[in-house]
Amino acid sequence: MKLLAITALLLPTTTLAQRVKFTREVFSSGPGCPPASVRPVFSNNNETVTITFDNFRASLPSPPGIREIACSLDIRVTHPQGRSTVNPIATLIGDVNLGAGVTGLVRRNYVVSPTTAKPPTGEINPPPLTFTGPVVTGFIEDDRFSYTENFTAGPGQNRTVSIKLNDATLQLQQNGGNEGSLRQVVYILDIRSQS
Repeated sequence: MKLLAITALLLPTTTLAQRVKFTREVFSSGPGCPPASVRPVFSNNNETVTITFDNFRASLPSPPGIREIACSLDIRVTHPQGRSTVNPIATLIGDVNLGAGVTGLVRRNYVVSPTTAKPPTGEINPPPLTFTGPVVTGFIEDDRFSYTENFTAGPGQNRTVSIKLNDATLQLQQNGGNEGSLRQVVYILDIRSQS
């Protein structure tokens, strides 16, 4: 009876050890997210990261505002041996304050590399979020995608894969207006959905 209880306690630990996890490495670049302005917080199970931005904001009038600003993030995960399918959810949270005659765009794409999936590097391009002034609102957008990694190597070896938010861009377009701001405050990457 004691042996069965011990076995039951060990099974969940073994299963969890074979999951894809964040390595706790986040690299940022671009004027919208210089490294000192990006603050990642990882969940205890290393399957969710919440990143806050200090200065990822486009604004008018320009100058002195910045009509277009970009940010790139490279978040590393480690894959165990075998085949893993990961279904990331990337959540963008921000706010919009646009005057009449101003359009705000949030562009982003995701790249997963290196991966043995076909094509070798997966690229995901969601349509831009578009806001037309006058508008004052917050936004929350979930981007969902999937990739499969098939990795075989020596015992105890893992593969590191990058999930990149590539050149995320906040852009303000003037169509007769000259006031507005568009800001991304938080980026969440959730990799709990796996098989």
